[in-house]
This record gives sequence, structure tokens and C-alpha cells, in this order.
Amino acid sequence: MDLIILDMLMNNTITLLNGKKYSPEDLIPKMDDDSFYYGELGRNALSSSSIKYLLDSPKSYARSLNFKSDNQAFKTGRLIHLAALEPDKVDNLIHIVEVQSTRTKKYEAKVQEVGGSEFVYTRKEYDQAMYTVDALLQNDLWQRMTRTAKFEIPAIGMLHGYPFRAKADILGDGFLGDLKTTSDIKAFPYSAKKYSYDVQLYIYCELFNVSYDKFYFFAIDKNKGDLGMWDCAESFYLSGKEKLERAIKTFEEYFVRKESELNEYVLRGTLQ
Repeated sequence: MDLIILDMLMNNTITLLNGKKYSPEDLIPKMDDDSFYYGELGRNALSSSSIKYLLDSPKSYARSLNFKSDNQAFKTGRLIHLAALEPDKVDNLIHIVEVQSTRTKKYEAKVQEVGGSEFVYTRKEYDQAMYTVDALLQNDLWQRMTRTAKFEIPAIGMLHGYPFRAKADILGDGFLGDLKTTSDIKAFPYSAKKYSYDVQLYIYCELFNVSYDKFYFFAIDKNKGDLGMWDCAESFYLSGKEKLERAIKTFEEYFVRKESELNEYVLRGTLQ
């Protein structure tokens, strides 16, 4: 067992949002099962995604508990992640339909057969994603940084009084890394702020007990195959902490103390 996981097992009892108590030693092995991680644990522990929804609005968070958000960008990113980080899962999870468009009877039939489009790809979608994966895996920097790394390592802990879950894309030699996909590599610093990657940085550093300056975001351009790597300043880490604390206040107001009802939530402002 990895030393970092052994370190996490020394943490106190984890109390999930439904009141159930676990030891990290019991939970962490179960987190390798995606149905548990995104199912029961997804409903009863917070995450960087939960915080982003809460920052948007309490209604966004409530909706996320019942409805999956899955667009083409998410689907492409999911396939690239699997092929790059967990290639052994590709054959079992991914369904490739020998068509060029999703608007074909053959593709729709496969979606019906599988029970959803989450892991169903056209040949064109699959080949384009594999071009990106090949560009990533052949990159010298990526090879050096990940040669001895482990991938998709789970962690769970109590932050600010609430259970948080996470999976590190890359657990390297003294660092953590996260792989992002983008359609514009040069705009990644802007995207990192827009999509609150600072929240993810803060949560992961806390759960894995890693300093912010030992966390790297890798971004692979889906169109060109270019790779970028960004380290993080302390200000980015502190920004993530501030956002998380603000989101928790919303969570407590609407879902813990229930001082406000969701149907009372209204955005207000003045146009000038």
C-alpha cells in the first residue's frame, strides 16, 4: 500500500452527509469502484465539482444530485483520461460504433443497447481522441513526469467539518498532477480561473497533504496535440480556499440548517 494512503488511513473517522461513519481504511478501497465513488459517495460527500455547483447556485448543486451533466467536451475528456491514465478499462467500458455521426440509426441502436451514450463513441470521435492521447504519451515531459507515477489514486477526509472525496489523476514522485483537456491551450490560465481549478487545487492539497507548489496542471490540446504544464502560486491556492469557504456557507444555509428554501433563491443586481 502507498505511503500516502497509509498516511491518510491515520485520519479520524469520516462522517458522510447521510450520517454514516466510516474509517478511511474502509472507504478508500471501495473508492476504486466508480459505481460507489460516483454513486453513494457522490451523493454523501462533497468534492471540487460540488463546490463549483454551489458557487454557481444552490439550485445547481441540488440539480447535480439528480441529473448528470454530460456534453461532448466531457465525453471527449473522459475518453482521453481513460486511454491515457487507465488504458486497461478502455476495452471493457468503451463502445465504438463504425459510423461518422451520432445521428445515425446504428449509433442510436448502440446507445439503446448499452443504456446510455456516456461511453458510446463514433469511429470519428474515437480516432480523434486517440490522436490526442498518442500526442500526450509520446511527449518527453509527460514521460519524464509520469514514469514512476500512479494514476487515479483516491483520497477522502474531513475539511471544514464536511466529508470531501477526490481522485488524483497523477500521484508522482513528490507531486500531484491533474490532466485537463482543452481546445485552446494558450487560454488555459483563463480557463483555470473560469472553471475554478483553484478549488480543486485547495481540496487535493489538503486531502493528500501536498503543498500547492508541488501540484501541477497538465493540459493537452485536443485540436493540436500540444501539451502545457502549469504550477500554482500560493494566491491560487488561497483563492480556492476562499471559494470553498464561501460555497460551504451556501451549503449550510440551504442544505444543512435549511434557513432558506431553494425556491426563494433569486439573483439580484443593478444594470448600469
